[in-house]
Amino acid sequence: MSLTLPTGVATPLPLPSFSLNWEDKGEVNTRQGPRHLFVSPMPDGWWDYWKLHKDALKEQGFSCGKNDSGKWQITCWLIPANSSPKANYSELLLELSRSEKPGMAWNRSPFPEGVTPYPYQLAGIEYACARPRVIIGDDMGLGKTMQAIGVCNVTNARKILIVCPASLRLNWKDEIEKFGMGLPVPHAVLSKADIPEIANHDAVVISYDLMAMAPAQKMLRDRDWDVVIADEAHYLKNKTTKRATGLLGLPPRAKSKTKAPREAIAAKRHIFLSGTPVSNRPEDFWNLLRFCAPEHFGVWSKFATRFCDARRVPFGSGWDTSGASNLQELQTMVRGTCMVRRLKKNVLTQLPAKTRKIVSLPTPVETIRELDALTMDYTTSEKTVAIAKQKLAEAKLAGNADSMARAVDSLRSAENALFTETSKVRKHIGMSKVDVSVDHIRNALESSGGKVIIGAHHKQVISRLREELEDFKPVVVTGDTPPQDRHDAVQSFQNDPSTKVFIGNILAAGTGLTLTAAPHVIIVEPDWVPSNNAQFEDRAHRIGQKSPVLIEYLAMEQTIDIQILRANARKMDVIEQAIDNDGDTPLDPREVNYGPKGPAEPSRSVAEREQDDSDKRKRTMKTMALGKSLSPGELTTAHICVKHVAKMDGDHASARNDVGFNKMDSEYGGKLARKRLESLTDFEKGRICALAWKYRRQCDPDWVNRLKKPS
Repeated sequence: MSLTLPTGVATPLPLPSFSLNWEDKGEVNTRQGPRHLFVSPMPDGWWDYWKLHKDALKEQGFSCGKNDSGKWQITCWLIPANSSPKANYSELLLELSRSEKPGMAWNRSPFPEGVTPYPYQLAGIEYACARPRVIIGDDMGLGKTMQAIGVCNVTNARKILIVCPASLRLNWKDEIEKFGMGLPVPHAVLSKADIPEIANHDAVVISYDLMAMAPAQKMLRDRDWDVVIADEAHYLKNKTTKRATGLLGLPPRAKSKTKAPREAIAAKRHIFLSGTPVSNRPEDFWNLLRFCAPEHFGVWSKFATRFCDARRVPFGSGWDTSGASNLQELQTMVRGTCMVRRLKKNVLTQLPAKTRKIVSLPTPVETIRELDALTMDYTTSEKTVAIAKQKLAEAKLAGNADSMARAVDSLRSAENALFTETSKVRKHIGMSKVDVSVDHIRNALESSGGKVIIGAHHKQVISRLREELEDFKPVVVTGDTPPQDRHDAVQSFQNDPSTKVFIGNILAAGTGLTLTAAPHVIIVEPDWVPSNNAQFEDRAHRIGQKSPVLIEYLAMEQTIDIQILRANARKMDVIEQAIDNDGDTPLDPREVNYGPKGPAEPSRSVAEREQDDSDKRKRTMKTMALGKSLSPGELTTAHICVKHVAKMDGDHASARNDVGFNKMDSEYGGKLARKRLESLTDFEKGRICALAWKYRRQCDPDWVNRLKKPS
């Protein structure tokens, strides 16, 4: 006889002398993935049994703790029978994540006759089939769409949901017709009026914004899909947006002011496609990772501390997670659990090279005069922001709440003014560049006799370029271009010899388009985000390109153009370290393949734990009594002492210097120092008195003489 689980399954553990009365709580979503929860009151004899078999009990999913009523209970967390297998770290997957060829022999191609995939694409399909949730993060232009369709072919998927940017819906329909093997052609949901038609089709392609609408959410969640594909999955980086929660649900234990869904859209398999899974920094990657590999990345605080160089904001609340740390380890973990990513330079040696070049444009004299006036306002705004930041720092140091509030308002106004002035300067530079840019573009067209792709940012700049290049029959794609017109523009540029120029907004035309008819890309207005520029570049540098690709960035000397290009270079360095470096940090699978964690090992009996609770309540009551006993003068003096120590605690106890609070008291002491006397509770008053006495050696002797000594 042995101990059985709540489901009746026998375990290797011996039969205990007591019995457990299990109550089924149903499935819950935890940081480690979905779990089926059972609870039982704690019988006599449990702690003795736990001490003898604690490791084996934890492996079976047992744990213990107090319920809402303060009574001890036993919990059992079981993996649901229909749940996906854990995304355990695998050295084999790590190797396959970069592979140029599959690790197994394919008896037949996963594509129709006449379609020959590259070996690395077969390797990507093999990787994706090994995981129910996977990120295909191949470099832009390497055929991620084709690999996702290949997975559908291999798994014989019938109910397929494709979520993508609005501009790519018709492109997906074309690709499935070309590469699918008996797959249903997806119904394209082009507007809110098309949503009711979802119920009548097995395959659906829908934009992120339409997917997030309530009517679509209801229909998409009423069925279980075979495959859900999210194209340009970096759209999901913000965990609280409607598009992210609509597809992935909220992270476990996350709070939301809206009624966002907790669960993801159900499917046997989720595939995420993105050539730039990390847009700027590692924190952008977490929402995808916590869904694909919750065993490793499910806890945000651990991820932020380990990979985002998380630091507590000085003199404030919260954490700064905009940094980056341990990037090589992050890359190894991600590749070994849920992401396959190959670079063009490694797997497509036959694809022509891509060359980047900065072209300096002459700045007309009249433009210099105009920019001088604008730059004067811009410089003034920059100085105003710097002064506002200094005043805010001084207010925080002084602990004056009113001054801090005024300083925050001043900084916000100054930053808004700076943003406005920056936008004015960028737009003016863009408009001023049109004439000299057109001369450069005309020379390129006439000298090569080929076609050119042009990228810009502002609508007015794009409109002027179109007017000036009318002789070359330009086609234009912006955010306002309807999907069908966008599709027609691409087809015209690719197939019509007389259409020599494609002009696109870098964001709107940066994804999902194949523009291999031109080997020359000219960026008139670069974007601040480097991955957006790279996305636009790779409209030409992708499968089907037969010539070396030249990328030219047009920059006016001594303008903000140069700042943007320098900032892009710094950001690209961080991104490449996180996901593109060669080599891996060795990881021990025994250390990284962890499942649900039980509570800390209990080392005391129930009676001892209840005694601890009683002692804690007594200490709290004692502190409150101390706070009540303070006279107004004693409280004021103690608060002055605590504020003085907090003021000297500029390093937040990061170094041993006998100044300020220690690590245990730094955060709470600073919080108490910032509070107003009239808002303090009795407990907080008692803590202030205790802290003031503890750190009295750092205070003025006259203050110390007026302090009350805690008993």
